[in-house]
Amino acid sequence: MTAGLSIGVTGATGFVGRRVVAALSRDGYRVRALGRTRSAGLPSGVDHAVWDLESGGDLGALADLGALVHAAAYIPRSQASSDEAERCWRLNALGTLRLFEAANVASVGHVVHLSTGNSYRPLSREVVEDDALFPSSSAPYYLSSKVCAEIFADHLRRTSDLQLAILRLSSVFGPGMTPGGLVWSFVDHLSRGERITILDGGRFQTDLVFVDDVVAAIVGAVRQRADGIFNVGSGRPTSVLQLALELLSLTGHGQDLIEIHDAVDRPTSVGYSALNISKARDKLNYSPRTLREGLHSYLSALAS
Repeated sequence: MTAGLSIGVTGATGFVGRRVVAALSRDGYRVRALGRTRSAGLPSGVDHAVWDLESGGDLGALADLGALVHAAAYIPRSQASSDEAERCWRLNALGTLRLFEAANVASVGHVVHLSTGNSYRPLSREVVEDDALFPSSSAPYYLSSKVCAEIFADHLRRTSDLQLAILRLSSVFGPGMTPGGLVWSFVDHLSRGERITILDGGRFQTDLVFVDDVVAAIVGAVRQRADGIFNVGSGRPTSVLQLALELLSLTGHGQDLIEIHDAVDRPTSVGYSALNISKARDKLNYSPRTLREGLHSYLSALAS
């Protein structure tokens, strides 16, 4: 896609979205942030148009867009509360359907939809894009709403002129992430010299990926008008214990700052599978940094 065209971005002031806006602007694209209100956090030169995931908006908000990056999502404060299920489905599933139907009517043409790689059925190997999605073991209300959004989006791709790339992101970390996540919590404790408590032997694992690598994949999908589903992660699993030990090494702390509780003898979720990222490497020129490199970048940004 030629620089200079207008790209719409939902979630433009969110953790990933604001970095996408900055990267697209640097590449010479005109960016239009789509949201309920204009945020003071938007860079100068970025347009704004009103769009609400719950109620939609005027088609004029999508007029003359060369592409749309859908980065907005409702993430509940409690992933375990069934009270969040309705809002997740209303905003993430139905809100995505409403947005993409409008994008099709407005002849946007190309959409990059950010989904989640944590929705795969957990496997003991790297998961590929054709593997089954069945997120029943952890965060089912949020993750199932993201799966439904994918189904709606893919149906529109099959039945209309909408060209669609679905990027399934693994567990994203980096500067500006929402407080409370695993990486944030560990770094926060270590920065204050406080001990990290690791439950269940630290067996829980996920695929951790640095935010700037995710942004590079999104921008690559926009440039190339990518079509299809792409896993976007590090390609490697990281256990809670491995993460803690890596951070101790990078910060110069000793292992006396971690307290490891033994694994419990009961059925438990071991977390999320690592993503096979071969397709993104081949089609999007995607090349993520290692966990240690990503953590070093994060710590450097915090120190600057």
